Amino acid sequence: NFNGDFTMNVWGKTSTNYSNCGVVGRWNNGSGNQEHYLLYVKDDSTEACVGGSPITYCQSLFNYHDNVWHMYTVRLYNDTLSLLIDGTLMNSVQFSGVNNTSVQNFIIGAYGLGLGWTTFWIGDLDDIGLWNRALNQQEINQLYNSGLCFQTITVTDTLIINANITGFNPVTYQNSIKVYPNPSNDHITID
Repeated sequence: NFNGDFTMNVWGKTSTNYSNCGVVGRWNNGSGNQEHYLLYVKDDSTEACVGGSPITYCQSLFNYHDNVWHMYTVRLYNDTLSLLIDGTLMNSVQFSGVNNTSVQNFIIGAYGLGLGWTTFWIGDLDDIGLWNRALNQQEINQLYNSGLCFQTITVTDTLIINANITGFNPVTYQNSIKVYPNPSNDHITID
């Protein structure tokens, strides 16, 4: 249970469009109270919610079912609930300030177990993290960028690739491929 600021972070990938599906969190709606904290997806949106009555929602229209890995972060800080996707702030709302604890078990890949309306996540989930504090933007960026592999080729001038024709006797000409401008920002020319 979190009794103050907290952060939930998870990587997810799916191609399924859900009417309602819990990704990670706790939900307790069986005894008339609605004390929970939860990241879930529905239709073409990603939502985070927390609290009791009234429930505080933080929603972002986002195509989560594109079969691409995305990092979802739910952060509660200073009575503000924020939803970040791939390290980018999508939305934030003021939190109603009620106790965000729950007697429900912590669930990964579903919610509402035992209530008869569970939808299970069909896809992949990875690197689920929970903090009893709000991560700052730099820490969230580090989570997003950790493990990424970058390969860089640096050429200081026009790149020329010579392809000598072999197998002909005699060799009468030479092919070359020029790639420019270099460096490039938005386009290259292959000649």
